[in-house]
Amino acid sequence: MKPSELIKAMKQLSWRQLYLNSTMCLVEYSSKEYLGEKLSIEVGKRRKDGRGFDWDSCRSQSFDMKETEWRQTIGIIRNILDPTINETD
Repeated sequence: MKPSELIKAMKQLSWRQLYLNSTMCLVEYSSKEYLGEKLSIEVGKRRKDGRGFDWDSCRSQSFDMKETEWRQTIGIIRNILDPTINETD
């Protein structure tokens, strides 16, 4: 797929608009005998100078997977990325 087709398929006017409207997220799963099963969600935010992303430690979370259902996990990730999302969406 050509870059121009890809940006159109994502319903964005330009690559710059996509960048300005994007949220970055790293979801990492780890399973260690002494730590249990953990899911860490690191959220990125655009830098004030507009050149790249930095990690937003205020919105990042980590939790034990054995204590959380997969539906709750999806809801947590959605709320971290966009707190305005209604849980029933």
